[in-house]
Amino acid sequence: MNTPHHRAHGQIKESVDSPQAMYTKVLADLLQSHNYYRARHSAQPLTVSQRLNLIAQKYAEYLAATSKFEHSRNKLGDDLLGENLYMQWISQGKVPVSGREAAKNWYDE
Repeated sequence: MNTPHHRAHGQIKESVDSPQAMYTKVLADLLQSHNYYRARHSAQPLTVSQRLNLIAQKYAEYLAATSKFEHSRNKLGDDLLGENLYMQWISQGKVPVSGREAAKNWYDE
């Protein structure tokens, strides 16, 4: 992936607006927001699974490529995976991506 970088104090850092930086922030916001809503119901906090993230990313790319918006039948072993789907678009300009907003919409559903 070719992302913009800035040099700061002799180190190269990702631009705040780079796709990777936005992706990292959205994931952190999603985890924090999910755990906030889970705590309101005394549910255990979630943790990040790189394996599940890869499965989810591949499915999100499939949905985007096919213009579909439906739950998958993905499994991990014998277990069917649960998933929260969220889509956002804008006709012009940049889409402001917010993990916090996505989690709130799921919770309010």
